[in-house]
Parts: sequence; C-alpha cells; structure tokens
Amino acid sequence: MKVPIVHLQVVRDRQADYGSESIDSPQKAAEWMRGIIGNPSREQIIVCCMDGRMKPAHIDIAGTGGSTECPCFVAEIFRTALVTNAAAVMIFHNHPSGIASPSREDAALTERLRKAGELLQVPVKDHIIIGDGEYYSFYEQGKL
Repeated sequence: MKVPIVHLQVVRDRQADYGSESIDSPQKAAEWMRGIIGNPSREQIIVCCMDGRMKPAHIDIAGTGGSTECPCFVAEIFRTALVTNAAAVMIFHNHPSGIASPSREDAALTERLRKAGELLQVPVKDHIIIGDGEYYSFYEQGKL
C-alpha cells in the first residue's frame, strides 16, 4: 500500500490595495473590505490573515453562498490562515439585504470561530458583517 506525499500551496489570484493608512478600527476595516468585495448579490465569507504586526497579509474568500446565507465550515475559514502562518484573522461577510444585523447563525459561527482560534493559536480579532453603508462588529459589541 502506498500513501501519497502531498504539499499545500497558496496561489495569488489578484491583489487588493491596502494603502498606507493603518486599519485600527472596525469602521476602517469595514470600509476597506467594502471596497474589496463591492456589492455582491450573494453572501461571501472572507478571511483576512494578519501578520505579526496585525497588518493584512492575505485575503481568502472562504465561502460563497446564496442571497440569505453562506454555510461555511470552521476548517475552511482557518485553512489559509494556517498555510500562511497568520498571527491572527479578521472575518468579514456581507449581507446582500443591506442590513448588517447578525443572525443567530452569525453569532453561533462567531463563537465557534473564537474557540477554534484559541485552540489553533490564531486568534479571531473581529467578525464584521457588512451591509449597505453600515456594519456590525462583534468586537465592538463586546462579543469577541
């Protein structure tokens, strides 16, 4: 019996402009990510892998769903973070309805991600939901 020997590889699809201004608040993070994802008609979960200075190092679209939900496994969210040796992650997702209020599922996912980040030693700094001209930060609300 033979066992395949494999390796993982991250491939750069494109680049996002980060600029020189630091992203030091959930509001700035939401504005920056809104410029990257635009206004898609389907929910997307995006992982921003942070380096040791807490600056964006890699962005991964971890999942794309429908107009009202985006089912995503915790492993899919942390995969790129682990492969790229991220020091921490920020999670973003959009609500095509434009309303940034979190659902019960959003809150449950955030708690699962927090626990997984602690276990993997890749902390989740924030989970930000992006709506039309508004955002919801689990960190700002004291839920992370």
